[in-house]
Amino acid sequence: MTDASAPPQDAGPPPAVSIVAATFNRPTVLAFAIRSVLKQEFSDWELIVVGDRCDEATGERVASFADPRIRYINLARNWGEQSGPNNVGIARARGKYIAFLNQDDCWFPDHLRAATEWLEACGADAVVARSATVVPPAGQDDAWCTFLTGAGRAGRYDPVLTEGPISTLLVKSAVVRAIGPLRSAFDCYATSSQEWLFRIWHRGFDISCMPHLTVLLVSSGLRPLSYVKSDAPEHAFFEPQFERPLQLRLLLLDRCRAPPQRPHWRRLAKSVAVIGLRAAAHLGWAPSELVPRFYLGFRRGTFINGLRKTRGLQAMPERDPSAATLRARYAAELSDGNAKPVLPPDRR
Repeated sequence: MTDASAPPQDAGPPPAVSIVAATFNRPTVLAFAIRSVLKQEFSDWELIVVGDRCDEATGERVASFADPRIRYINLARNWGEQSGPNNVGIARARGKYIAFLNQDDCWFPDHLRAATEWLEACGADAVVARSATVVPPAGQDDAWCTFLTGAGRAGRYDPVLTEGPISTLLVKSAVVRAIGPLRSAFDCYATSSQEWLFRIWHRGFDISCMPHLTVLLVSSGLRPLSYVKSDAPEHAFFEPQFERPLQLRLLLLDRCRAPPQRPHWRRLAKSVAVIGLRAAAHLGWAPSELVPRFYLGFRRGTFINGLRKTRGLQAMPERDPSAATLRARYAAELSDGNAKPVLPPDRR
């Protein structure tokens, strides 16, 4: 499968849902995500896989599925995090709705059907599905556990309480165009997807929280050197269990860790903080940005660079590199065999 910047001429009518999947050099993990799309009960979709300047193995793995609904775009330059590839996928999307799926994550077979039906039943502009994040064991004597995201307030997105990882989102294409692209994580204090979701809410669009667990998250940010390792034992463990979705949901919920019991004064302080953050949200300040900035002391780009370090990657590439930095970068690529030397013209 070759790169494509636009749909092929014989692409046919637009699908109901365009799925955007950002990926970077983890073809083994990506294959699990793609298979979860292929097993969807809802089949009127296109999948746009956007590689962040990936190696050939990623393109070969995508092509091995040989499904005309799947397109692969490989960026000419590495963006460094998922906002850039997701924006490219959005620009190429043709569907009435746009959904997202990170390469680490998997959908239950009824995810797209349930999300589209819930959005239409609510008359909403976007849906946040419930998800279970698998937390690896802290030690040999510990067991893996989960925590849930996607809860709202009275069934609607709450800018303070709701965490909606991008793999849980289904959004009307018209809303996506109105809001504009995701901001670079380098310009955010936390995740760019949460800041983008907040902007959708702040513009007055209706975001419904679906009370149905349909997304499994296996976050690379919780797994040291995850981008260096080529195996995916957790994905291999969970994939067969999607054949028994109710049993898997019960397993994930049984392993859900309860929130810690806090003293009365801490609960009171949190209630006051929630009121303040909710007021700030109505003024246009995203709580997902305020908390890491003022409470955790993050600077712009701190969060994404922390994630990259955990994953075994270098810090975010410079947006305004000097000539020396560019030369070093190109020299490194040449030594890796990613480019051919340009010989000077023969002046004889």
